[in-house]
Amino acid sequence: MRYIKNGALIKLMPHNAHAQRRSTATESFKFNHKRGGVLCPLELIVMPKFRKKPVVIEATQWKFLGDHPNVKEGWIDDKGQIACNVGPAFNVCGRRKIACIKTLEGWHQVKPGDFIITGVHGEEYPCKPDIFEKTYEPVEA
Repeated sequence: MRYIKNGALIKLMPHNAHAQRRSTATESFKFNHKRGGVLCPLELIVMPKFRKKPVVIEATQWKFLGDHPNVKEGWIDDKGQIACNVGPAFNVCGRRKIACIKTLEGWHQVKPGDFIITGVHGEEYPCKPDIFEKTYEPVEA
């Protein structure tokens, strides 16, 4: 049987494990702290749904270095670590040149075609074109 406990999928093997393996039915449960720490069927747990508030943002589609003032030249290594705004002593050996922008979470890579969004508090972050088209629509000025 498969269970979800504390957000992680676990597998419990009963005493009759070999008989259980032949069964094709599987049940999914979630560990529920509000019910005294019991395993509850996932069907009983309802996830709330939300709609994004209609907020007007500014966005430009980025194409190349120099077309947005806050997109900088940076480097990325094999582990995905990004370094931007580095000094002349920075070791670029084994790193790939990229474009990046400073966000609230740190530096993020920007690729041609990505939209640079300015949020409601002035923060900037990149957004892939397909997600941008599904999430935003033009407004009249």
